[in-house]
Amino acid sequence: MEISAIGRAEFVLGFQLAGVRKTIEVGKSPMEDIQALTADPEIGIVITDEETMSSLKEHERYQLERSVRPTFIVLSTKSSGQENLRKMIRKAIGVDLLRE
Repeated sequence: MEISAIGRAEFVLGFQLAGVRKTIEVGKSPMEDIQALTADPEIGIVITDEETMSSLKEHERYQLERSVRPTFIVLSTKSSGQENLRKMIRKAIGVDLLRE
């Protein structure tokens, strides 16, 4: 399985420099770009930015957030990192390990 990144040019550039080979800069239709990535059976994880996800329709975001293969990880500088981590753990193993 491979990791890929999709988002704005400056977002994917960082992943390209880190050695991620499959990156896509979003164009006018982000969902079409995402579908092109998800059609590749080698992709296991897709990392995207919050701006790209927020540009999608609500049902498209919901579909991607529920996707198991590939798994979508949304990176954000605005929202709580703790809450994102909690969601990813719950999604991956089905248990809320950080529950109080």
